[in-house]
This record gives sequence, structure tokens and C-alpha cells, in this order.
Amino acid sequence: MGRSLKPMTSARGMGSLPVLVEEREGTRSLQRLFDRIDLPLSVISETDHRLPLDDLTDLFEDAALTTGDPLFGLTVGTAMADKFGKWVDYARSAPTLGAHLDRASRVLGYHQSGTRLDLAVEGPVARYSYHVPVRAAHGARQHLEHTIPALLASFRCYGGEAWQPLRIEVGYGGDRRLAAVEDALGIPVQANCAALALVFPASDLGLRRRDGESNGPHLTWSDMKARVRQRPP
Repeated sequence: MGRSLKPMTSARGMGSLPVLVEEREGTRSLQRLFDRIDLPLSVISETDHRLPLDDLTDLFEDAALTTGDPLFGLTVGTAMADKFGKWVDYARSAPTLGAHLDRASRVLGYHQSGTRLDLAVEGPVARYSYHVPVRAAHGARQHLEHTIPALLASFRCYGGEAWQPLRIEVGYGGDRRLAAVEDALGIPVQANCAALALVFPASDLGLRRRDGESNGPHLTWSDMKARVRQRPP
């Protein structure tokens, strides 16, 4: 009889969360935060360590409450837009935006399990969605929002630094906090949608990679296998 496996993710995904909490609230607050989630502080330095995705989600939500920063996830994500690991480097080595999104969807498993990235094209509009099953969207806002800067950075490897989506969709309700997210990004945000998604002109899928727009190395699939040397978790 089969069993359901808990979605897992890389500890790398917490980014600068521990540093920001410690800088703002002190070492004791950081320790209490990790104790509440039942995570050892040692995981901070073990970036390839796997931990339950719902623990990371809880960590982001609790950190926002601890620091009193309603945009905490976005703050962390901005600092780590290019630091999600080799799987992102591989995806960003694709020649076009469409190929990049296909790669990212296929190799997400090297970063986390139980989630998915989907591309849907409806006439002149495309939607690239990030689906996270471990929490209702309103209970995972900080974690979801910390992925937005990385998604934007990937698109801008092809569209240039000025590239903007038509809008960002989120799976939770709108409020003053979400309005602040919209202001911080300078991009319209639509609430109560199916998932976190970037909505953009489908014609952008043909954009070519701009070598000067990414600091990451060019990786092939062979490079990916040689560097990772493991199966997805």
C-alpha cells in the first residue's frame, strides 16, 4: 500500500531570513522562532539540507510576525533573487524565455518536491504559475511572495531589467498589506486567483537570453547532472 510523502524543500530557500531576524530582533528571538517550528539552528548553514516545505512556510509566516514586517517575504526574496541554486542557473541557460520556463518546470524537483510550475497560454496572454499544496494560500503569503523577485529576475534575463509582467496573481485576498506589495513591486497585483502567477504577453516566450542580464553560469543538462549528483528528493 502506497503512502503520501510530505513535500520537502531545500534549506537554501530560507535565504537571508535568519540574518534579518537576528539583526532586527536579536539572537534569542531567532532561537525562539526556530524552536517554535522545531528546527535546529544548524540547518541555517546546511543550505542543501532538506526540510518539510510546511516548516519553511511556517518559518516565513512566524518571522514576519516576529519582526512586525508585513513585507518580510518580499524583503528576503529581493536579497536572494539569484541564489536559489544550480537548478535556476541551468534553467536560465536556456536560449529563450519559453525554453527557460520549460526547464524550470522540469527541474524544480531538484529544489523541492510536491510543488509545480505550470505554463498556460490563452491566446495572446501567458500565465506562469507556482502551485504549493501544503497550506491554504492565505497562510503561505510570505513564502509565496519571497519567490516573486526570483521569478522576475528569471524573466528579466530575457526581457531586460525593465521587463514587467501584465500583472501578478495571488491566491489570497486583497488588503492594505497586499497593496503595499503592489507598490513595492510597481506591478499590478490581482487577489483571489488560483495560484501565484506572472501573467505576460505570450509573444514574450520567444525572447532571447541576454547574456549581460544574468550573473549565473551557462549550464547544460550534463552539467546539471554532474554538479548535483543526486536524484530529486
